[in-house]
Amino acid sequence: MTAPARVADLLAPWLTPADAEITRAVVYRFHALVAERFRDGSVFLAGDAAHQMPPFNGQGLCAGLRDAANLVWKLDLVHRGRAPDALLDTYDAERRPHAEAQVVHSADAGKLIEAIAGRIDHGDVSDLLDAGYGAGRPFPKLTTGMLVPGPDAVGRPFPLPILGDGRRTCDVLGSGFALVAADDPRRGVDPAVAARWDEIGARWVAVGDDPWLAGLLVDEQIALVRPDRYLAAVVRPHDLGRVTDALALDPTSA
Repeated sequence: MTAPARVADLLAPWLTPADAEITRAVVYRFHALVAERFRDGSVFLAGDAAHQMPPFNGQGLCAGLRDAANLVWKLDLVHRGRAPDALLDTYDAERRPHAEAQVVHSADAGKLIEAIAGRIDHGDVSDLLDAGYGAGRPFPKLTTGMLVPGPDAVGRPFPLPILGDGRRTCDVLGSGFALVAADDPRRGVDPAVAARWDEIGARWVAVGDDPWLAGLLVDEQIALVRPDRYLAAVVRPHDLGRVTDALALDPTSA
């Protein structure tokens, strides 16, 4: 398979040996695997130890980075006594279904590539095309874990537009929790509840009348954004205490 003549045959539909110099030829075998669980006591699996991703969507490293982004702030909260150990169980609950969906998506994208290359019959992938693969298929959202169900945007990555004053949303949110509103997000929040979030280092962010966020931040609602930039909840100011309790965060217990 790696002999120069064989490589030339494989590339013949697109180029000839005169068009390029082949410096390396290797046969790779990819896998489509996900571990049965991502946590066992104090042991956590992440990256290729947790999932082996087909290469067709470029999601291998991306999935590993999402693992780390999901887990590191939870470990920090539990280590500092500001959240119960059960918070760490949400790592498996959130990341494993997401990784499974991405493995399936990546494998199916490979089938589309084979169809385009004429390796398999186009009819074999018609269902995949109808389902949106390769044409803006929705990114899987979190449906369980550290979130409070609400609008469809909950469980999805928070939009990160450039704000009207030129600020980048990712900069103003910071690296921890953020409570985001169109105007002053503290308005209408019980001072004792606000103090709990201050203790945990959350930022209170006013984004103004931003068209990308207007649909979320209606009627003075607050968007609670996690450190991994997923939207955990959308809540009215007077309900923030209830949501804080539901997320099992106790910033004042450290």
